[in-house]
Amino acid sequence: MSSPSKSARSKSGRGAKGPDAKRGGTLTTVVGAVLGAAAGAALLGGLSWSGGCGQDTPPPGVSADERDTGHHVAATPVPSGAVPQRLPAPPVPPNDTNAPKAAEPEPPPPPEDDKPYQGPWLAALAQATPVYPTARFSKNRMGYIRRGAKVPVIDKPLKTNSCKQGFYPLVDGGYVCGKYATTNLDDARVKSGVTPPNIDALLPYRYAYNKAHGTPLYSVVPSREDMLRYEPYLDTKRIAAEKKKAQQRQQAERAAAKAEAAAK
Repeated sequence: MSSPSKSARSKSGRGAKGPDAKRGGTLTTVVGAVLGAAAGAALLGGLSWSGGCGQDTPPPGVSADERDTGHHVAATPVPSGAVPQRLPAPPVPPNDTNAPKAAEPEPPPPPEDDKPYQGPWLAALAQATPVYPTARFSKNRMGYIRRGAKVPVIDKPLKTNSCKQGFYPLVDGGYVCGKYATTNLDDARVKSGVTPPNIDALLPYRYAYNKAHGTPLYSVVPSREDMLRYEPYLDTKRIAAEKKKAQQRQQAERAAAKAEAAAK
C-alpha cells in the first residue's frame, strides 16, 4: 500500500514542476530580448550622437531652449539601422602645382645711344631769324636763330602767299621762312655767319652792343656804387655840381679879365 502512494507523489511532484519550469524559461527569454533591444537602441543612439559631433548636431537630451521655456519638443524617432546624415565636405582646392606659369613681360629694351643727326640742316641768314609756331608770319614767335647757326629741318617747305620760298618745318618744332634761311650750307652768307655759341662764357652770344658811353656788361645786378664807378655819367647830381662850378669859374675868370682891362 505504501509503495503506490509514494510512487504517486513522485509522479505528481514531477508533473507540477515541469510546466513551471517551462513558463520560467519563456519569461527569461522575453526579458532578455527586451533588455537586448533596449541596449541596442541606446548603443545606436550613442553612435549617432558621436558621429554627429563636430557638425553642429546637439547632444541627446533636453536643449537649453526647452529648459528656459519649459516646453519639451518631441524627438523624432530614429529608425533602427538608419545612418545619420552628414554635411557635405568642403570642395578640395585645385592642385595648381603643375599648372603652367604665366609668362612674365619682357623688360623694355635699353635706350639706344644718341646718334648724330644725319638729315638735312637749315642755316639762318638773318642776324635774328625768327621761328614761328605755324606756317605764317605773326607776332607770336617761338624764338630766333642766329645768323650762320644750323638746325635740323624737314626739307619739304610749305609755300604760302606771304612766303614764296616756303616755310621750312623744323624737326624740333616751329617754322622758318625760306627768305631768311637756306639748306645750302655752302652759301657764302652761311660761312660768314657768327661762330657757334660759347657755352663756357657768361652768355652764349652777345645779345646787345654798346654804341655809346662804353656801357659795361654786369654778371650780377650792380649796386649804386658799382654803377657810379663804372658808369660815372649816371651821377647827375655830381655832373650838375661840376657843371655849376665850371660856370662859376668861367664867370670869375671873365670878371677878372674885365677888371684887368679896366685898370689899364
